[in-house]
Parts: sequence; C-alpha cells; structure tokens
Amino acid sequence: MKLKFRIRGFSLLMALLLVSVVFVPVSAGTQTITPDESNIVKNSHARHADFPLEIPEDLPPAKPLPESEMYIIDIPESWLNEKNSSTDPELIDISISKEEFNSEFVMNGDGHYKSRQQKADEKTVTLRIPKSMYAALNPDPDVVKLSFPTRQFEFPSADITSGAETQVQQLLDDVEDDIPLYLQLLADPVIRCTPQTCAWRVSFAATEPDITYMTGSITPLTYTYSGQRYQAFQELENYYNDGVTIEIIAEYDSSDFAGSPIKIFPVVYNGEDANPVYPWESLGSDEHLGGTGTYIPATVTVLPESYEWYVLVNTGQNLGLYQIWLKDVRDDLWYYYDYNDTVNPATELITSEGSSELGTIPLGAITLYARTQVRNDWCRINEDWKRPDEVFDTTGSFDFRSPDGINWPPYVWIGYNWDNGAWNAFPMVDIPE
Repeated sequence: MKLKFRIRGFSLLMALLLVSVVFVPVSAGTQTITPDESNIVKNSHARHADFPLEIPEDLPPAKPLPESEMYIIDIPESWLNEKNSSTDPELIDISISKEEFNSEFVMNGDGHYKSRQQKADEKTVTLRIPKSMYAALNPDPDVVKLSFPTRQFEFPSADITSGAETQVQQLLDDVEDDIPLYLQLLADPVIRCTPQTCAWRVSFAATEPDITYMTGSITPLTYTYSGQRYQAFQELENYYNDGVTIEIIAEYDSSDFAGSPIKIFPVVYNGEDANPVYPWESLGSDEHLGGTGTYIPATVTVLPESYEWYVLVNTGQNLGLYQIWLKDVRDDLWYYYDYNDTVNPATELITSEGSSELGTIPLGAITLYARTQVRNDWCRINEDWKRPDEVFDTTGSFDFRSPDGINWPPYVWIGYNWDNGAWNAFPMVDIPE
C-alpha cells in the first residue's frame, strides 16, 4: 500500500550534495544555506534515537492537559496596551504586583480570570496557559509576570498579527518553492542504515551563558511513503552542560510500526552515555518521562500544522527539573512532560541543533519523502527574552554521517535559514521511487 500525504515534485537530494553551497530564496529576506566543505565538521557530540524505536502496540496517544490545569486570563485590550512594556510586537511583557492583579481581575471558576473593569463593548485579549508553565516562569509569589511571546495570546480578529499567520504563509511559500534543483536521485537499492550512520544535522553554538528556556515550533510539511521497516527522525536537539540532551522529535514511520505514522514527542538523555528516556517505558531504560505521557499523533495537510515546543531547564530551588510543554496549535491543546535529574543537573545550553536521521531494515522496496520545519524563535536568560540571533553564532555547522562517505546516497539532508532573528532548520529524507 502506498500512502501520499502530500504530492512531491522532485527528488532533490543528490542535486543538493553535488553542489558546494546553495543559497535559495525562501521568503523575503531569507536564504536557505546548505552544507559545503567549509561548514562540515568531522566529529560532533550528536545523539541518535534508538532504531528500531518500538512503540508498544497498546500505547495510546498522549492526553492533553485538562482545563483544570490551565489558566485563562481575559485581558481588556486597553489594559494590555497600558501595561505592556515590550517594544517588540512579537513579545508581551507585563509585570505587576499580585495585589494590583487581584484588584484588577477576579477568578470565575477554576483558573479563569476576568477583568473587574471590563466594559461591555471593549475587546478582549485572552491568555490560555498551563498552570505549570505560569508557576515555572513566575517564581515570585508577590509578582504577576505575563511575559510571553505574542503568539501565546489570542487577539480579536484583525486587531493584530502575532506572527502565526506570517509563519504559515512562509511555510506555504517554502513548500511551493521547495529547492529548485531538478536533478533526479538515481534509485539505488536502499541498504540497511541506522541513525548513527545515516544523518545530517546543523548546529548553532550559544554565544551567551545561562540560556535555560527556549521556545519554537516543529511542523511536519510533507510525507509520502510506501514499504516497510523504516523510521525517519527529524528533530530539535538541545545540548546542555553535564552531558544532558533534550530533543523534540517528529518521527515518521512505516505502517508496520504501531500508532500514528507521524508522532511528536520529547526525549531526554541524562548524561553522555545515558540511554534515551522516552515518555513511555522502553527496554533501554528503567525510567520514563513524567507528565501527560506518550506521543502526539500528527498529520500533514494542505495547511501545515505546527506544534509549539517550550523547554525549561530549571536552576535554583528547582535545580534538576526539566520541563517540556507541547502545544497543538490547530486544536489549542497543551501537553506536559518532565524529568527530574538527580545526578548531574544541567544549568545552561551549549548548542541547539536541527537534525535529520534515518533508520532502515528494508522489507522489500521503500519509497519515502518526509520534510519538517524546526524553528527556534525565542530564548530566555534569567528573565530577559532574547532572539536566537542575539545569543547564538548565526553560522551553522553541519555534521554528516553515512556508511560509505559522502559519495554514498545518504537519503537524508538538512538546510537552514534565519528569519526575523529566529533560525529555521529544514530536515528531509528522500528515498525515491
């Protein structure tokens, strides 16, 4: 059986490997940068997903946070404009005393706040946020900080562009443009490979210390497949001090694996030689992530559907607590995961990476084309929000692995660009018909 989630135009991978550097317009002011001899590193600290990653047959998808675990704050638009100290339209930054907040808002029901001074005809801005996220980012009980990217707020229609609409259009433009190189990758027989030997990644080194909180999105763009026994992993990988790694994975698999063919989930590695800790019990580890559990089933549709990620490495009183929130933007559903590191807790980010990995044990012919956008658009140092281009080296370093050097068709590829201070990675796997 052959399933097509999107129509693909060309097989592009060999063309990309035959050129040294390609700069391809994706949208206004952005360029996709691909590997060449000057930016490929020979060795890296790369971590790889297990292969095959067996999902238990009876494993249900993750359950979203219930409404009892959410705060909903309805904010009069005039009050928000008065209190917001941010000059960046993509960031809201409000800080007031708890006493002032309580004088302005009243809680109706469990966690739903409304203004005491709301006028009948005044427009409302709504913040819907997990209670665990609010508590983690508001350590002072006497202060209320509503300091979040604008996309976390729901504005009245046509009042403001939070960046979400622009990002969706950029994704559509990118899919339409694709990479305009029309050479066809020869259909060599697919041999067995693993994520350890068949992977591309791009790495951005932190130039500032004490990055503990990052947010962005992961968006499946294209998926076409047939055949059995393969898995593609297209990921965000955050490397911290003391060997800790936190990943957000979009996993594409064949129909002989259990569950949805596209799964979104986090993974934690607690140390350089540690086994991955998944949101479910696995043979390689005697522990699993806490929280709402397992994976989010994802789809590819005509309009790309993003899954926002928020990753916090706590310091101070909560040292060793790693918290991960995922949001299904389409359905406005939140998911929560956590891990307690009692060995060598991480305290700051070292590098952030996008990766494309492939594992195959072919059972007959395989056709596979999968592409994702991984985006990092905000970081926090202490309580200060920073754009990634303020705290990372903007020149990415590429790392490549294949069984027989770069001349062997690796089937995987990655490129990146910078857009409005954020970096986008475009991992891809391409096994043509």
